[in-house]
Amino acid sequence: MRSNTNFFRLLLWIVLLGAGFLAGVAWKSNDTRVDQPAAASEESNATLVREQQETPSADPAAARTDLTAEERATINLFEKASRSVAFITTTNVRMDFFTRNVTEIPRGTGSGFVWDQKGHIVTNYHVIQGAD
Repeated sequence: MRSNTNFFRLLLWIVLLGAGFLAGVAWKSNDTRVDQPAAASEESNATLVREQQETPSADPAAARTDLTAEERATINLFEKASRSVAFITTTNVRMDFFTRNVTEIPRGTGSGFVWDQKGHIVTNYHVIQGAD
């Protein structure tokens, strides 16, 4: 008689844990669904894009014509060097255990510059720390 009671207790625990696991999976999959964005969010994004397009952009260099020779040389230097500046982003890829959704987690961002003709880039260590 005692073994039947223990068996039913074990069976009850297995059923309860299984139901809890399935409820967690169902809740998590509904919580992370991205395929149906909210209509209000789309409207606010459309308004933001419309406002950005209507704003006239002024070219700062064209606004001033009384630049000194030193200022013009500095602007030329920045224009030539800007092609060698690199923006670096490192990420890790993680997969959710329950939903199998893959997400990229930012690890570091920063800037660097092109060092040579082969394309080697020099940056700070904290930007690439932990990257593969």
